[in-house]
Amino acid sequence: MLHALCQLADAAPHTIFGIDPSTLGGGGLAAVFGAALVFFRVVRKVIGALFMLCVVYLVVKTAFGVDLAQYITPLFK
Repeated sequence: MLHALCQLADAAPHTIFGIDPSTLGGGGLAAVFGAALVFFRVVRKVIGALFMLCVVYLVVKTAFGVDLAQYITPLFK
């Protein structure tokens, strides 16, 4: 299992970016994967916040009968 993971890690730069593994050092590869990790974390947080806003909107609309759309739409005009 460990041998297979090492082979995948060696082939990752060439497979993903088309770069020869000998030209990209371990630090460069770590920086690329670190940047990708930060990007996906930010995207996940944004999607989570939008989902939470949708849930709050639906709860307020169904439980209390208040339609927030009439208050939100003037903000975008």
